[in-house]
Amino acid sequence: MSTQASRDPYSYTTASARRALLGQTPSPLRAYSFALNEGAKQVTFKAEVERELTEEERENLAVAETEVYADGIFGDATEIETVVEVVPLGRPLHPLPGGVAYLREGERAIAV
Repeated sequence: MSTQASRDPYSYTTASARRALLGQTPSPLRAYSFALNEGAKQVTFKAEVERELTEEERENLAVAETEVYADGIFGDATEIETVVEVVPLGRPLHPLPGGVAYLREGERAIAV
């Protein structure tokens, strides 16, 4: 883990998740946010999607999650979970408080 990551796990998680989604962002993904529990070494991602994901789209998110885990945000003990929530178009997004790694162009998120 880099020195920068240990100083700012929020920026590191954002960058890691953005990199992980490159080339495998599911088309129904509207927003991808996260929350950190540094004491428990846990990261929770929230994928807000416009419709239910196909099996392939779920696999793409799982691959992204695995890549973030491999980046070792909190070392080897990191637990990562992804919650998928269907939020139809026109409904407001509610990202998790840690940060937003992906926000589809033209979307607005309600700050938490």
